[in-house]
Amino acid sequence: MSGTAKERNPWLVAVGVYLYSKDVILRCDIIDSRTQEFEIDVPEIDWATIRTDYQNGACCLADAQAFVTAWHEVLHAMKIAKRDGTYCSPAWIAGKGR
Repeated sequence: MSGTAKERNPWLVAVGVYLYSKDVILRCDIIDSRTQEFEIDVPEIDWATIRTDYQNGACCLADAQAFVTAWHEVLHAMKIAKRDGTYCSPAWIAGKGR
């Protein structure tokens, strides 16, 4: 089991940030003008459960303000990735997730 997961849906990444913390975003790469890929610090098996719940409409958000803050963290990573080609968190630079 790997310690990280990959995800292309930024809304789902925001759910992950909401559930864990902004530190789950390790890396964001721009694939093309409309697609990005995130590497997140959530075990793949846990992420598969979160993704299934999200796709089935079973994710309940209790704090809208916290989710908006999580979405802002995702937008921040995407903005840096679009500017620089990639976003790497301090944890990624320190070697986590590699």
